[in-house]
Amino acid sequence: MNYARTKPKQSLGLAETLYYFKQICDGLSHAHACGVIHRDLKPDNLLLSADWRTIKIADFGVAKTTEAEYSPITRVGTATYSAPEHSPHLMTEVMGPLTASADIYSLAKTCYTMLCGRVPFEFNGKPITSLPSPADSETWAPECLKILKRATAAEVVHRHGSVAEFWSELAALATFDPAATKALPFKRPTPEDSELAKKRAELAPLAAILAQRELELATLQVELREFEARYLRIVGVRYTKLDEIEAQIAETIAKLNPSDKDARKQAEQARSQAKESAQATESAVSEDEPTRKFAPSETLKKLYRDLAKLVHPDKFPDEAEKARHDILMARVSKAYEEGDEDALREILNQWESSPESVKGEGVGAELIRVIRKVALAAQRLKAIENEIEALEGTRKGGAVVLTGLSRTDALASIPTFRFVMQEKRLIGSLYGSGRPLMDIPARGHALSSG
Repeated sequence: MNYARTKPKQSLGLAETLYYFKQICDGLSHAHACGVIHRDLKPDNLLLSADWRTIKIADFGVAKTTEAEYSPITRVGTATYSAPEHSPHLMTEVMGPLTASADIYSLAKTCYTMLCGRVPFEFNGKPITSLPSPADSETWAPECLKILKRATAAEVVHRHGSVAEFWSELAALATFDPAATKALPFKRPTPEDSELAKKRAELAPLAAILAQRELELATLQVELREFEARYLRIVGVRYTKLDEIEAQIAETIAKLNPSDKDARKQAEQARSQAKESAQATESAVSEDEPTRKFAPSETLKKLYRDLAKLVHPDKFPDEAEKARHDILMARVSKAYEEGDEDALREILNQWESSPESVKGEGVGAELIRVIRKVALAAQRLKAIENEIEALEGTRKGGAVVLTGLSRTDALASIPTFRFVMQEKRLIGSLYGSGRPLMDIPARGHALSSG
């Protein structure tokens, strides 16, 4: 099918605008679900099929992924349609990280152009506060203006939280026009549908913030452990020496005053403190000092953030799942502390190929989950078979080594039997048994006479 940017330079009307916007919003929602923000939505980047029935979003040349949400925002796009946070003509302070609401801002400006047949130049970098004639006299105009005004708010928090929420409000305009209702079968969302859309919009930025804070916490914990180790190696050793000197002084005073109970008590307390200090610094002194300070790379940080979003135990209400993901998150934290990017990538690859990573409902999604479960079971079965084969080989090898030994010597090479022999010797020494050592029964053990 051929697509072109040509279109009549006139307003499309409500029915036709909603017909196309349903397709645009579906496509943009999919892009956002994949973590892509377009950043240059405008009429010129919407391609129309030759039969004028299908519309496509084009030109993702300046798109940005949500994985780079903490990197500096570059100012790109077209002045009239770009959101203030990345508009090239508004060099104002950036109001928080780039989010999907930037595309919703551009959607609203595009909707204005399609409905009104003109570009909203007067609202460059500003919210839409009015509709031109004759659109302002339509029955749907007041409600439409409220939607466009909210979507183009200067502050991100005042806009729609998702494309789905924007579309649910925009689609409701079809009830004002019988032609639009016919062209676009409309089902008014239930209160639960609206609330779900809002909560999903709230959850997305919270998940990103949580992952960042988890990263900061993990980094701080590693830095504090490094500081504590350095402190014990340097300052702690000196305090240990000081505590030892103070203990010796207190003990000397106690010896010089044998009848002084307070002096003896102070000496005991000083000696106890000296032992605690020595124990605290002993392990730190024995450890090798790190060759370099912990300085995680941006790649390491990104891997940790991605995994924190996916496998953090708090995402799973079921206690069994939470416990399993506690272990998985501990592996992630350990790899991060060791600066092991390969280990984090391996955990991420395992997750992405696991049944849990499959989203959605229905037969298709369930089929993929089952296929992955089968593959994991086959992999685990193969690993178990290899382990059994290795253990069988070890057992056969051990039998060869024991060949030629006496019965007692061969059994004594087995750890469990050595424990039994020690128990028999103890019984013999206690009761003076004259019976041969092999004939004395040990508790809980039954040995054949062979």
